[in-house]
Amino acid sequence: AGEQRFDFSGAVLFLTALLSLLLALSIGQETGFAQGGIILLLGLFGAFGAAFIMTERRVHQPMLDLTMFENIDFSIGIATGMLSFVAVGGLFIISPFYLTDTLGLGPRGVGLVLASGPLLIGLTAPVAGRASDRIGSRPVTVLGLASVALGFLLFMRIQPDSGVAAVVWGMLPIGAGMGIFLSPNNSAVMGAVRPERYGVAGSILTLNRIVGQTIGIAALTAIWAIRLDARLAQLDAGAASAPAEAGAFRDFAMTALAIVLVALSLAAWALSRERSPAPAPSE
Repeated sequence: AGEQRFDFSGAVLFLTALLSLLLALSIGQETGFAQGGIILLLGLFGAFGAAFIMTERRVHQPMLDLTMFENIDFSIGIATGMLSFVAVGGLFIISPFYLTDTLGLGPRGVGLVLASGPLLIGLTAPVAGRASDRIGSRPVTVLGLASVALGFLLFMRIQPDSGVAAVVWGMLPIGAGMGIFLSPNNSAVMGAVRPERYGVAGSILTLNRIVGQTIGIAALTAIWAIRLDARLAQLDAGAASAPAEAGAFRDFAMTALAIVLVALSLAAWALSRERSPAPAPSE
């Protein structure tokens, strides 16, 4: 094996592209996305992203080995994981605002409500791991994403007079679904690569989680803020803001649900592909 070298050019291009996107999403929710500076940042994201891909295809020891994505099972696992992290990453940033501003909960109450999700993750993850060992990872990942989708669907039913229980009922299937989904999906990703690539695949899984949550926080918070401002602008002067806040939360939930449904469709396709009989060899 040759000497290992860190891919500085790839790292700089990747971080610059990601920073440009996050700045555009963060600043755009305050200034509007039609501003010249935001368009420039989005252009920089596209340019540096394309340069990153071209660089990674050319260097001998890339930061991100793009050839691994030629494996369909690996790519689907990474894509579904990324989409789930985007949706859930936004949830755990936006829901405290709703719980505090609309429902009037204090820090302790908000913490207890938010803890229901991670609690279910801890309870369901070991069971999901054992189930995937017995029946395969794909059916379990589909079940997990379906549970996450159910949680966001319940959030879309929230009304101005909905209480804390409505938020908890949405959190529970999302937490349970992520616990069911994550471990089998990681196993599917690791099982799609050769043993000598386990280290690289593990680092991609970590990067996938961080980038997905970061994009989810920036993008879904921007969508929520834009919809909240639009709904508040429609209220009469002096009217209560609860309807606008509940409506903006439903708008966020609808966006997150759409993201999860894309992930669920990919996982279901992978399951059907896995169970399809292999074509008979030609004579």
